[in-house]
Amino acid sequence: TLAPDTRRLLRAASVFGQSFSEPGLLALLGNISATSTLPHGLRDLLDAEILTRSSLSSDEYAFRHEIVREAAYAMLTEEDRQTGHRLAASFLEKRGDARAAYVAEHFERGGEPTRAVAWYRRAAEQALEGNDLAAAILQAKSGIECGATGEVLAALLLAESEAHRWRGEFAELEAAAARAMEAAPRHSPIWCAALAELSVAVCSRGD
Repeated sequence: TLAPDTRRLLRAASVFGQSFSEPGLLALLGNISATSTLPHGLRDLLDAEILTRSSLSSDEYAFRHEIVREAAYAMLTEEDRQTGHRLAASFLEKRGDARAAYVAEHFERGGEPTRAVAWYRRAAEQALEGNDLAAAILQAKSGIECGATGEVLAALLLAESEAHRWRGEFAELEAAAARAMEAAPRHSPIWCAALAELSVAVCSRGD
């Protein structure tokens, strides 16, 4: 029952997930007509109780129900979905969004795994700082799967090895630390940190 422009607005919003911002929508829609019709469309969706305002900011909105967001997202073609994620990632990157894992996922879904790698590194390090060890391992592996090489690969493996150490997973720690040493420039800070992690692993089994 929604007008075509309003459905298009919902499809674009769904790319961001459960919540989104008005500037983010404009970055995805990207035309002059969207600028003039967006406030009216958002007001209609608020009145219809499809969207709700976020308490965090005056230009932040959220889907009232996750199933509506899923339905809107499912209406996107694969090409539009990829384009949407790529535009969303660029918008979040320019805005300096602190949610590294969120930005990384958009770049990966947008078909730009190379740009996702650095954000996955940041996400793994953020997870370590927050003592979320499972997330640190997950983000590190995601960055590696996106094709990380060289020093960035070494940094991802180092983050993974640190997480395994804190979890007491010494076999996994040894494997990740050894790979980090292979990827890092010899005697670099990352190489030395990986050597320290490897030492913990081998000493734990009396080697």
